Amino acid sequence: QESVALRIPNHPLTLSLLDQFQGGIVAPSANPYGYLSPTSAEHVRAMLGDKVDYILDGGPCSIGIESTIVYLLETQPIIVREGFFSASALSNILNEPVFSKGSAPKTIPKNLQTPGSDHSHYAPSAPLYLLDQTVLKETMRHFAQQGKHYGVLSFGANTGLLKSPSTWIQMPPDPTHYAQQLYDCLHRLDNSPIDAIFVESLPHAETWLAIQDRLERAARPLT
Repeated sequence: QESVALRIPNHPLTLSLLDQFQGGIVAPSANPYGYLSPTSAEHVRAMLGDKVDYILDGGPCSIGIESTIVYLLETQPIIVREGFFSASALSNILNEPVFSKGSAPKTIPKNLQTPGSDHSHYAPSAPLYLLDQTVLKETMRHFAQQGKHYGVLSFGANTGLLKSPSTWIQMPPDPTHYAQQLYDCLHRLDNSPIDAIFVESLPHAETWLAIQDRLERAARPLT
C-alpha cells in the first residue's frame, strides 16, 4: 500500500543500534505469523531458533503488548491498532481529538492493512477462551470432570485445588502491569501440558482496550 508506519523505540540499546546503523530498519515481528508476540529474548529463541543468526537482548519488554498505530493521512488522527497509548492519552499529547477506529467520524480506506488486524491473531497454540467469572467456574468444573488440564489467568486467587499440571496465575488488577505480564504468562501456559487456556473477562474501560483487542483476537468461541 502507499502508506508506511514509522516507530522510534524507547530503549537505549535499540537507539544505540539505530545510531550506529545511521538509518532506518525495516523488519518483521520476531515471531511466527499469527502466534503470540515475544516479550523476551528467550521467547524469540524458543520460537525462531536457528532461523536467526543473532538476538539483541535488551531485557524483557517494559510495556508488553504491541504499539499503538495511528492513521494520519488526510484526516484527524485515528487509532487503527490499540496499544499502550489510548486515544485520550494521545489527544493530550497532540492537543487535538484522537479517535478510536470504531468511533472515527470519517471512514478509513477499506483496503488499509495494519499489523495484527486479522480476526485470529496473537494466539497461543492451545485454545484460549475469554470468559466471565460464572462461565469460567462452570467450564473449569466441566474440564475437571473430563480429566482435562487447563491454565487460568484470573484477577482473583485460586480458591480451589487444581490437579497438576493445571495452572492458576493471578493477574495484576491494573492494565499497565497486566499488559507487561500477559504474553509471558501465555507463553508459559502454552509450553505446559494443558488442553486449554481460560482468561477471565477484563474491565470495560478505555485503559483496557488494547489488552481486550489482543485477547479477543486470540480467543475462540466456547462450544
